[in-house]
Amino acid sequence: MSVPSLSYLLLSSAAVLLVTAAEASAQTCTKAPSCAELGYTKSVSDCIGKNVLYCPFDSTAVSCEDNVIITCDALGFTDAIVECPGSYVKCPTDSSKGKCDFEASPGDLKYSLRTSDHNGWLLCNGRAYSSSQYPELYAAISGSFGSYLPSYSGYFLKAASTSYASTFKTAQQAGLPNITGTINIYGPEAPYSSASGAFTQTTFGDHGYNHKSGNASPVFTFNASKSNSIYGRSTTVTPQNYSANVFIYAGRIKVTDTATICKTTGYTNSSGSCPANSTKTTCPNNSTYFKCTCNSGYVMDSNTCYKTYASCAAAGYVTQSENDAGCSSGITIYLTNGTSTTCYDSSCAETETDTTCGSGCYQNCMNANGNNPSEGQTCAWDCEHGSCY
Repeated sequence: MSVPSLSYLLLSSAAVLLVTAAEASAQTCTKAPSCAELGYTKSVSDCIGKNVLYCPFDSTAVSCEDNVIITCDALGFTDAIVECPGSYVKCPTDSSKGKCDFEASPGDLKYSLRTSDHNGWLLCNGRAYSSSQYPELYAAISGSFGSYLPSYSGYFLKAASTSYASTFKTAQQAGLPNITGTINIYGPEAPYSSASGAFTQTTFGDHGYNHKSGNASPVFTFNASKSNSIYGRSTTVTPQNYSANVFIYAGRIKVTDTATICKTTGYTNSSGSCPANSTKTTCPNNSTYFKCTCNSGYVMDSNTCYKTYASCAAAGYVTQSENDAGCSSGITIYLTNGTSTTCYDSSCAETETDTTCGSGCYQNCMNANGNNPSEGQTCAWDCEHGSCY
């Protein structure tokens, strides 16, 4: 049996596609299913801690994967935010968990023009610190400084010659190279003299001092700046400099105060009660503190839980259009997408207004009730009620 050629197969495939396309074009179009019909019946607030699937037609309608709980650890939020020394990012499903922004490693140093502790950086002024509050810092520097911070006030830092922790605590005192000079007195009965180095001969007798003749003796002075001009510029060994503070990074903070732990993790209430349509949760570290969480379908604003709606129409209101007649001041409702909007009662009429009477508005008003405004006057046609005013 012969094998069909490639061109035959391609032509056959094209014919099938043409027939299929013709059949598809003859089908009757139907209305697309709604989000609710597809199972998107929840709001984002209903899906806290779960996978969220959004309706392709309306992002405010969602579906929750009820059996799939996304934990903070799975998302990488493994730190207790109360232990963060500086900034952090909160876990979306648990306000007590997050991801700390550690700026350095415990024991690292930096220069700064700041004057106080900040973001985990402690001023190196020799004070005692709590090893239980800063366990990572203690592990890094206890071999050198124990439970005390280094004190670098008035000192310059240099690279250590060894890696032994004990040498980091020892301060090297100020010192200078040795300064040398020579005085020579020579000749019979010391008639001659000379000086070198840091010594200077300033006066001379007749060939130096002679105890037989009684001539004046030479006078020698000592001035280190004669040897090198760096001497005498300061009362200590001082290179050119500006001052700055030295800070050491302490790392993670272990907080033992239960009130601080509670307030940092969102349990900020210590008195009063929770509003209606909310749930009260007590801080596990200190029962005095608690937080209020609105129930599903509600949102918190100014310690009140408001019901959320998909739209003004879902709440039984209408949306005001520009130049509407009979509209009240409106009422604020909260939407399921996390925003709010202003809605109006149903007596608010949507109108079409012509600021200057043209043929359309003029004709509508005249035909409706005999009102016959002149061209150029202001009139309006109430589109909802079909009347002129």
